[in-house]
Amino acid sequence: MLSWPWAEDTRDFHKVVITHVTRYVDMFYTTDDIAAADAELQAWIKDCHSYHLNNQGLASELKSKSQKRPFSHFIHHSEHSSINYPQYDYYSYPPSRSGKSQMSLPKARSDPTVTESTLAEFFPPISEMELAINTVQILATYEAEDVFLGERGNDYFGPDADAPVGVLNHVQADLAVYNERVKQRNRTLPGRKENPYEWLLSTNVVNTKV
Repeated sequence: MLSWPWAEDTRDFHKVVITHVTRYVDMFYTTDDIAAADAELQAWIKDCHSYHLNNQGLASELKSKSQKRPFSHFIHHSEHSSINYPQYDYYSYPPSRSGKSQMSLPKARSDPTVTESTLAEFFPPISEMELAINTVQILATYEAEDVFLGERGNDYFGPDADAPVGVLNHVQADLAVYNERVKQRNRTLPGRKENPYEWLLSTNVVNTKV
């Protein structure tokens, strides 16, 4: 577990999101019959299969509301945030981008062919390195209009606001408990005390799909 210190955060995050998705789906589909009879929902499933998303475990048709929850979790997940935003420190350093190298990597440091001049040949042209660095910087930067998990971009809930506001309040409370647990791990666990892992805090997970 010390090699994957964020695994515990992911486990707890998964529970929070699944619970939220369950509440959200139940708000609109109170019975399995309603979910099965939703023509637009069934058409969406067929469209997903046309893009081979069945590889994610998606059924060919939805016969119950519970079948929608795992896939909804997939599109709400924090994978993008935990992978995308921390990458600048690594990928902005050209030697780390071996895929852009102009020659094969040396087998070992002791290789006699490894000299300053051969290492210089290893790097891509400066113009390519600059483009790669700028691209990663754009991808790894939060935007001013980003909305984070548990937040809303607006306060409009429609004419019947009680149910959605209740669901929102529940997930915000769950995320507050989850975030405190992550911070506690950063304060106490070996490795995380020295290098706190904060990319799975809900305040760092952009809510792009909800």
